[in-house]
Amino acid sequence: MLKIKDCSEHTALVVALAAIILSLLCGSCYNACKQRRAGVCTDGVAVPPVDEQLERARKNQQELTKRVSDAEGTAKDIAGAVRDADKAAGNLESQLRDAGEIIAECKQILARVQIRDAKKAE
Repeated sequence: MLKIKDCSEHTALVVALAAIILSLLCGSCYNACKQRRAGVCTDGVAVPPVDEQLERARKNQQELTKRVSDAEGTAKDIAGAVRDADKAAGNLESQLRDAGEIIAECKQILARVQIRDAKKAE
């Protein structure tokens, strides 16, 4: 066994060992923090940090909200177009009914003209 004659040599050895242990511990902590920031490795595949995943989820949510809003606007536009078409159909029915009445009146007029012409021809 090694005999240390001087107390200062013993202190120097303890300080040197403590420095080595401390530097190994600091290196381990640094590597652990570095891996956490760069992405945790699972089965050799890097997983992105949680902040990036949250930011992506926020962007996806905003995009979905925008699409839902656009779809709601489109649905309102379609509902308005259906109302307009229904109103136009009602107007068309009214116009067709009026046209039918005019045609009936024209037939009556023609019938009277034919009767009158027949009387004149006699």
